[in-house]
Amino acid sequence: MTNLRAAERPSRAIMVLRDLAPGILLSLAVAVVGVVAAPYVGKVVPIPAMVIALLVGIALNPVAARPVFKPGMTFCVKTLLRWAVALLGLRVALSEIIALGLGQASLVIVAMTATIITGFVLARVFGQNEGYGALAGAGTAVCGASATLATSTVVPNYVDAQETGVMLGGTIHDVAQVVGAGYAVSDAVGNAAVIVKLFRVFLLLPVVLAIGWWFTHRGARAGEAKVPVPVFALVFLALCVINSAMAALPSLAPLYDPIKKVLVEASTWGLLIAIGALGLGTSLTAIGALGWRHIATVVGTTFTIFVIVTGGLLLLH
Repeated sequence: MTNLRAAERPSRAIMVLRDLAPGILLSLAVAVVGVVAAPYVGKVVPIPAMVIALLVGIALNPVAARPVFKPGMTFCVKTLLRWAVALLGLRVALSEIIALGLGQASLVIVAMTATIITGFVLARVFGQNEGYGALAGAGTAVCGASATLATSTVVPNYVDAQETGVMLGGTIHDVAQVVGAGYAVSDAVGNAAVIVKLFRVFLLLPVVLAIGWWFTHRGARAGEAKVPVPVFALVFLALCVINSAMAALPSLAPLYDPIKKVLVEASTWGLLIAIGALGLGTSLTAIGALGWRHIATVVGTTFTIFVIVTGGLLLLH
């Protein structure tokens, strides 16, 4: 029996790989197109590889809509993305996290709270149930629906790299798009954007508990809350600690630097592939079919968090 089970394991692994391969390969192809095209496109318009990969992916959505591609694309957007973001910790020092300060951290919390409240208010205004308002508000405040990477091309020049990173990390919904928008501007902006975004992810637990309390307080029967542990964010922090420690130990640089270089490169390609998969899974037709009330609610919550974070940064500047 033991030998039979051992023999089954490789076959199951091969089956899983066979299911994932088409979507992963298509996402990889889109990422390669983004990297190859970036230097040529940059001669006309300064668009980074990640943005090109996203746009190419969206254009190929009708092809990617075939069921054979879905498992691999889902793997890229969820699993591969998380570990690619975790490896970004090797590019960040603890001093960069501390540099955000209490003022900017408080601004993110205030913006998230106002966004969730806006979700409830807009749902009521547009005749939707409060459940949808809670989902729209929390999804926008923490991490949910897609936002545009084009934000990186219109970053205002009145803020420095850290403040630009706070604006991008504090307002864009999707982790992949935060990374793409931030590092499209500069490494410093990308680091700050990722730090702020993961701070929002860490606030998922209090957000879920607060929304659950609200519905229970109003007499609704709350379901069993299952809050996922953001393991990738914890790994990101652990790698930040390792990166900072290695900076203080130059004698280990000959051993650490080659490993860091390989892992950072793996992270970059992981993000490119994940963003390519994100574009492939984005159907503009499906978004339009949601109806204007649903779209208006999400747009309203997005506008709220953008205005509060951007306005707050101007006041703190």
